[in-house]
Amino acid sequence: MHLICEKLFWLAYRDDDVISELTPDHYILAVRNALMGVEARLRNIYDQAVKKHMDEYQEVLWAIADHFELERNSRTVYSNSYERIMADLGRTPLPYDRFSSHITLLKSARHGAIICSSRKDWVRFSENLVRGYVRMKAESQGVRLAMEHEPSPDPKRSWGKSANTGVAPLYSPPRYNFGSGRKR
Repeated sequence: MHLICEKLFWLAYRDDDVISELTPDHYILAVRNALMGVEARLRNIYDQAVKKHMDEYQEVLWAIADHFELERNSRTVYSNSYERIMADLGRTPLPYDRFSSHITLLKSARHGAIICSSRKDWVRFSENLVRGYVRMKAESQGVRLAMEHEPSPDPKRSWGKSANTGVAPLYSPPRYNFGSGRKR
């Protein structure tokens, strides 16, 4: 993120016109510039992973990176991320069996072992930096991924009947009317 912001700053600074507002075009250009400046090792890992059937493999990687959780269930990746990404791209998703076999292949050395798993049907990136690179790669292709952090909970309401007024007292002290000096 810092690299993208840096590239965005320099784009605005070097622009011939005075920029009062950054546009999505500026953002995409900043992401592409950031990708060019990324460490060659990360680029090589990604390129090795997607070299055969690039579209299919990169879309699987984008789906895995499409969530704030670092380790995800492959069925959830398919149903919550992959199918949405493919719909956004206007393409037909692979059947789950083929998607799953792509995940298995992406774990192999032939594809750079870009992803790994500690248990059956779960998947995560072998390095978090690679995950960040994959997210930038998706953004550069115009694919919007989910937020990088967990969404905050809805604010609690403090009005209405559901508002907590504290613990109900077991004993209510008597009320006094100070005018007459008598208890009520």
